Amino acid sequence: VDLQARLVDVNPALAERVGRKPGDLIGQPAAVVFQNWPGQFERYRGALEINEEVCLDNGKWVEVQVRPVHRPGNEVAGRLFVVRDVTAQKQAEEILKRAHDELEQSVAERTRQLSRANEELRRQVDERLQVEKALRESEDRFKRLFELSSEAQLILNQTGEVVDCNNAFLEMFALTDKSEVVGHRPDEFSAPTQPDGTSSTEMGPKIIASVLANGSAQFEWAHLKHDAKRTPILNELLLTLIPIGGQPFMHVAIRDITQRKHLEEQLRQAQKMEAVGQLAGGVAHDFNNQLTIIINVLTMLRMKMSVSDPQHSLLEMALKASEQSAGLTRQLLAFSRRQVLEPKVVQLNEVVANLQKMLSRLIGEDIDLVFEPRRPLSPVKVDPVQIEQAIINLAVNARDAMPQGGKLTIETGEFDFDQEYARSHADVVPGRYVMLALSDNGAGMDPETQARIFEPFFTTKERGKGTGLGLAMVYGIVKQCGGHIFVYSEPGAGSTFKLYFPPAADEADDHRPETTAGELDGNETILLVEDNPDARETTRLILAHHGFKVLAAADVDHARQLFAAHGPELDLVITDVVMPGMSGRELVNRFTAERPGLKVLYISGYTSNVIAHHGILDPGINYLEKPFSIDSLVKKVREVLWKP
Repeated sequence: VDLQARLVDVNPALAERVGRKPGDLIGQPAAVVFQNWPGQFERYRGALEINEEVCLDNGKWVEVQVRPVHRPGNEVAGRLFVVRDVTAQKQAEEILKRAHDELEQSVAERTRQLSRANEELRRQVDERLQVEKALRESEDRFKRLFELSSEAQLILNQTGEVVDCNNAFLEMFALTDKSEVVGHRPDEFSAPTQPDGTSSTEMGPKIIASVLANGSAQFEWAHLKHDAKRTPILNELLLTLIPIGGQPFMHVAIRDITQRKHLEEQLRQAQKMEAVGQLAGGVAHDFNNQLTIIINVLTMLRMKMSVSDPQHSLLEMALKASEQSAGLTRQLLAFSRRQVLEPKVVQLNEVVANLQKMLSRLIGEDIDLVFEPRRPLSPVKVDPVQIEQAIINLAVNARDAMPQGGKLTIETGEFDFDQEYARSHADVVPGRYVMLALSDNGAGMDPETQARIFEPFFTTKERGKGTGLGLAMVYGIVKQCGGHIFVYSEPGAGSTFKLYFPPAADEADDHRPETTAGELDGNETILLVEDNPDARETTRLILAHHGFKVLAAADVDHARQLFAAHGPELDLVITDVVMPGMSGRELVNRFTAERPGLKVLYISGYTSNVIAHHGILDPGINYLEKPFSIDSLVKKVREVLWKP
């Protein structure tokens, strides 16, 4: 290449590389040769001397040498470019380098493996020495443990004969000396037959053969003590093949499970109760709810229908079938109640008063205990011990529902269930009842929880914090005492458990005279606010049947709309106490701000002392507690309307 970067001469190899004849390249710009790597050529344009290796864009490697060409007198006439393809050399060098690196890694890894193997070998040797020493010590320790163990144990040889026993075995079987056992076969201490009906003498050799073949066996076995009564015991046996002095023997561990089996039987019985509780809960929650509506509606239809009506007999058949269905539910709920009771005539006020100090300690200082007794109160015939247990269980349940503290209210009172109410509640007998109510202002329960609250083993507490038997026990106690129990609760509004017991039979009847049907009827306008659709419709039908004009609201917003449209014509507002969005008291306050003197009747399943902290039941407020019958509802409505 001359000083103007033109080709002066090229060899055939270069011409072949660029696809031209040598003669065609003479005089051409040198850039023709370097057209695939112009960036490099710019570096070479003024360089007189270069020696380097270059990686081209196509991945090939070339060695480039540039030398000056001199004229006589040492004047530079041009440059000599020599370009040589060294790709194969570079690839060989790379392969060699990788092989070298892999070899080094392999040698290093093998060295590590050998080091680890040597370490493991040393460890195994040390461990083997330790094991041999431990085995010698273990045999001595096993002998001591065998003798001192509180668990009955035997050592059998391969033929199944006893070669040794410990003192616990002698004690379990009422024996005095090892000579009564050693040399004998275990089936000599067995019951003739096992619980599954198989012969002990036939099963024994089969079990021995199984242990010798498989190394161990675990099973239950019926034995007889060597006492005067030949007391039967049920044991759990674990047979294990062990070496002693280099010979195979069988170690037998014997555990008395007689009491455990008894408890398991009790558990199976409890599980039966649980199954019945599941069924009864489902029937009571679904079937009885529907029956209540059916019976009440049929009752109201019967009240409107003449006895001479051809359809009257069909209506009576439907009522009878409904009541028989309710009776089936009652039988399910009464099933499996096995407590032994000692009923006495007692005063519930005295029972609660005697428990007050203990209950205060039981529930803790952060929970206020309030007792509101009714005086006078009719006595009841119940088992006082069982009733005390029921109160304690309910108090504990209330305490657990108020982990941050709160208020537990215990009240007594009397309540009348009439014929109409009894027909809509499967096992309620009409008449007067003495009521015991325990109420808390804790977390409350949703309808799903309430539907299962009395099921055996049902609990909402953490594992280990409750058995699920507390409320089931209360339910059984109340039922066996001839009483009834109801729970009223809403999430965030606390819970009330109401227990109803019939008064003692030898006490004077204190029934108040019944009000005649004519005195109950009316034509006033009533605004009914009830968020439960079934309760709302049933209440509306009862009131409408007695001549009242009823405006029924499903929620607070609907009630406010009805009040805005009919406020001046309203004679009475009947509202539930606890409702979503706004309490009944708050709703009434808005109404009375516009209509001072508007008469109001609150209905709720909560006792007044508990919901008072919501500001709902101040002195002088009219209140009807759930559950209420047709007569009690209409009587209370008439009472409120007649008040000045």
